[in-house]
Amino acid sequence: MADTPAFDYVIVGGGLAGRTLARALAGGSAAVSVALVAESALGDGRGRFGIRRPSPLAVSVPQPGLNGRSVPLQDAWLAPASADEEAGEWGDAAWCFEALEAPPPEPAAPASGHGDEVPPPMAGRWHAAFLDAARETGLLLAPAGPDALPTGALALPERVAGWTGVQVLRLRFDGRRAVGVDLRREDGSTLSLAARREVLLCAGALRNPQLLQVSGVGDGAAVQKAGIRFKHHLPGVGAHLQNRLGFSAGCQAVDGGDLDTVQLAGLLRLSAGSARPEAQWQFAGGPSGLRWCAGRWPRRRWVGSLRTALLQPASHGWVQVTGPDALAPPRVHPGCFDDLADLERAVDLYRQVRRVLTAPAWAGGLANDLAEPAAGDGFAIREDLRERSESLGHFAGTCRMGDDALSVVDAGMRVHGLQGVRVVDASVLPALAGGSPAAHAHRLALEAAGGLLADSG
Repeated sequence: MADTPAFDYVIVGGGLAGRTLARALAGGSAAVSVALVAESALGDGRGRFGIRRPSPLAVSVPQPGLNGRSVPLQDAWLAPASADEEAGEWGDAAWCFEALEAPPPEPAAPASGHGDEVPPPMAGRWHAAFLDAARETGLLLAPAGPDALPTGALALPERVAGWTGVQVLRLRFDGRRAVGVDLRREDGSTLSLAARREVLLCAGALRNPQLLQVSGVGDGAAVQKAGIRFKHHLPGVGAHLQNRLGFSAGCQAVDGGDLDTVQLAGLLRLSAGSARPEAQWQFAGGPSGLRWCAGRWPRRRWVGSLRTALLQPASHGWVQVTGPDALAPPRVHPGCFDDLADLERAVDLYRQVRRVLTAPAWAGGLANDLAEPAAGDGFAIREDLRERSESLGHFAGTCRMGDDALSVVDAGMRVHGLQGVRVVDASVLPALAGGSPAAHAHRLALEAAGGLLADSG
């Protein structure tokens, strides 16, 4: 590999974790060289809330828990801090997050200056009505954050060598040590990058296990069945996939009132005895709401949507390659409602949403599209959930941290049984905790960078 470009660290993945890690390593020591490999453009370092782009993995395998439907697999790109992080079950006290629950804010004053199509008095009316409905039904409100990071917040220092427009084919090994990665350019030509110290995988909970598996690291029988040269037996690679399912309740103001300025979010408990919030919710009117209830309501400004999701599902899925080609989509089973306990909790959540949208605060002025089964009959609710639930793109767990037979990385995020390779993003989370996995990925990247810099002296 004498003619191969060489760096101290080669980071795979240009998302939040990869960028944070590259910035911290390059900024922490002038003696450290870093390459960041991104399969899409790096842009200006501005990270936005919400879904960033469709995943190249496209869709899941058919989901029995969703009446045989396949669900789109999307990348979630969120800000690097979350107002609703809760303690995760890591198995290592050094990684536990302190619980944080934001108190309900005071109602905002009616907005003004929205133009002719959004009369301020009507906008203020519905905003206040939702706040009252939330209080009447026990929703916890979280203060609104910015919809984006400041421009340049994730911009890369000049000393970081950015490799974009390339696709990662596999990791390169010398014995049990990772020594670099093989890439393919857009024109079909290939090249390699050498890692003098470590390869750091930050490509997400769907892509990381795929790259390890096509490199021969994973369940030995499955890897060999896929026609891949076996390197190291780690049966937990690609297992334990956690996926947060959400459903959206469409709603409309029956008198044509404009919901466009109602943009609120928060947490909720499914019962008074719950120790911590078990679900998240977000209400959006106007164009944002239309994205969540497309096809069920006409495109009108008085249409909105209340989207909810269980924070910590009990269901687990998997990611498994079918051959040695890293560019061929693997089979992904998100495990939607595989554990029936999730479905029953979702029924409770569904009923809670119904209580919110029919609360006295609305004075009968809000209609919704939720099922109305007979009292005590949850069959219609279960069927509605199976038909309308979708993945939020919050994936975790496929390279989980731990010291048991199915764990993939240790508390330092080093891959068990190998040298020179770590996984540094939400893939290592043993369980989804409150909020977005992006919040945890940000912290993981900072912790990893600190350890790597300390080790390098």
